Amino acid sequence: MFNYCFPIDYREKQREKLEQTFQDNKTVSEYSYEMEEICNKIGLVDGREKVSRFWHGLRNLIQAALWRDRYNAVTSSWDEVKEAAQIIEIAEDVGRDSDSAHDEFSDSRSIPIVRVMIVILKLRMTRRNLKTGKGPRCILD
Repeated sequence: MFNYCFPIDYREKQREKLEQTFQDNKTVSEYSYEMEEICNKIGLVDGREKVSRFWHGLRNLIQAALWRDRYNAVTSSWDEVKEAAQIIEIAEDVGRDSDSAHDEFSDSRSIPIVRVMIVILKLRMTRRNLKTGKGPRCILD
C-alpha cells in the first residue's frame, strides 16, 4: 500500500531531509517535533540513531550543557535528552532576560539568578525521579 501511494524514493528523500535537519532558530520543542515527524514518515525505530541525530542537530551551546549535565548521546534516552535540552533552553532564556532586565532594573539582579537556580533544582529532581522511578516527575510551571 505504501509503495502504491508514495514515490519509490520517498523514504530516501525523507532520510536526506532528516540528515539536513538542525535546530537553528527553532525551539527545542519545535526541533524535536520536526524530527519525530520525519522519523515517523521513514519508519525509523532505532532509538539510538534518533537520539544521536537529535543531539548532533542541537545548537552547540545546548550540546555543551548536556555534556556538562552528564548526559550522553549514546546512553541517554530520547525523553531524557529532549527534556534536559528544553530545560537548558529555558535557563538560557532566563540568562538573556537577566541581561536586558539588568539595564532597566539595576536593583533586581538577584531575581534572574533565583529563577535559574529553580530551573536547575527542578532538572535535578526530574533526573533523580527518572533514575529511581520513584515519585512524581517534576513539571515546570
